[in-house]
Amino acid sequence: MNGDVLISPQLTVRLLSRIGPSPKDVPRGTALTEREDDVALLVAQGKTNAEIAAEPFLSPGTVKNHIAGIQRKLGVRNRVGIASWAWSTGRTRAWPHRG
Repeated sequence: MNGDVLISPQLTVRLLSRIGPSPKDVPRGTALTEREDDVALLVAQGKTNAEIAAEPFLSPGTVKNHIAGIQRKLGVRNRVGIASWAWSTGRTRAWPHRG
């Protein structure tokens, strides 16, 4: 794992909900597509790729592509960065944001 530490998604969600906003700034004008926003929220809830694929009816490969695109747009290295962004921007409070 090249020195990376594995933390369960559920523990990550609990930690992020308690630590509050991240000081890392996301570039201004960064906009996620509606589907990317959905995927980011599911990542912030601690969902695995398979669980995300089952909810919005996407293939696991498409979920991976969305996560890679979200990471690139937000300038984060991994799922924890995506979850931190979602929590710090208040998006998790708005879920579900559409009916």
